[in-house]
Amino acid sequence: MGKRFREYIKSKEMLFSIYAISTAFVVLLLIYFVMNLDVIFQFVRTGIHNFFGLRHRFGSVPLLHGFLIPLSHG
Repeated sequence: MGKRFREYIKSKEMLFSIYAISTAFVVLLLIYFVMNLDVIFQFVRTGIHNFFGLRHRFGSVPLLHGFLIPLSHG
């Protein structure tokens, strides 16, 4: 009885450690992805700003500005 219980606890510990490792891996992957998303957004934002370089001729584009900044910081 005691031996079987100890084996059960050991298997539970192993299961928990596997779960913990996989969870940590997923979290790290998510953080990496989110950080990359931020970089991508920054790149897209600068690209759009460069593409709409016309805004220097027409003044600023408040609609575009108001849409992109909350999108990238949110």
